[in-house]
Amino acid sequence: MLDLSTLGLTAEQREKRRFSLGGSDANILMSGDQGKIHDLWLVKTGQKESDDLSSVLPVIMGTFTEPLNLAWFHKMTGRPVTRCGESVRHPEHGWMHVTLDGMTSARDSGDAVIDAKHVNAFSDIDEVVQKYIPQLMHGMACCGVQRSVLSVFIGTLKYEFAEVDYDWLYAAKLLDREQEFWSCVQEGVTPGDMPLVQGVQKVAAYRSIDLTGDNELGLLIGSWLDTLVSFKQHKLDDEDIKARIPPDVGLATGYGVEIKRAKIGKEGKPGAITIKPAAETKRRAA
Repeated sequence: MLDLSTLGLTAEQREKRRFSLGGSDANILMSGDQGKIHDLWLVKTGQKESDDLSSVLPVIMGTFTEPLNLAWFHKMTGRPVTRCGESVRHPEHGWMHVTLDGMTSARDSGDAVIDAKHVNAFSDIDEVVQKYIPQLMHGMACCGVQRSVLSVFIGTLKYEFAEVDYDWLYAAKLLDREQEFWSCVQEGVTPGDMPLVQGVQKVAAYRSIDLTGDNELGLLIGSWLDTLVSFKQHKLDDEDIKARIPPDVGLATGYGVEIKRAKIGKEGKPGAITIKPAAETKRRAA
């Protein structure tokens, strides 16, 4: 039987984290939650033990699904994920660190920090991204990159990921907040009021989704695949499928097809959509 007490950070790791600020700390500092900020200050000054999360189900669930999450991202995109679990310190501010879920490549092939999350089935991807903006900016700052990826399991039936660009203005506000807080830690001074700092959502123009689970769309795609030889019906199915793809989606996979949208067109209008059988489907047909 799995021993849950072995999960999470060791006492040595928790003690090490006392002397720096990580991505989850950044989320707290920008949240405006004065109670959590004060508790964080107590932990960093050694006046309180960090919370034991070994009995918090969402945390444990996220720990177990993280490797699957990263593997699923690789399966959906073909982009490898490396440096999992590596600890990186900011090149100038040694008290800033990030423990990487991993590093990958962004759509433009540049290096990107990737964070894996498992949220409840009622979550909205835009709200999830907004929630983790501080953590993403903190990770990008530590690693010196301009892109990040938030890879998200939403419940058990939906997967999405979003690419987030480095926002210099927000990152500057985050650094100021972290420096202010860290000075309070070093001087033993209780932090003053630290209000919410809302991030400007810097999500890439298009996101990617997995179509599996949308049964109605699955039937349409099945008909589309079956009617490749019947041009009239195929064209009707083609139009119906395209109409069901949200305008901000650049890649959709599932049910044996790959649906891509071209770059944003003139006057910001969504690009044209193309549908083709996925490579695996082509191999089976051959």
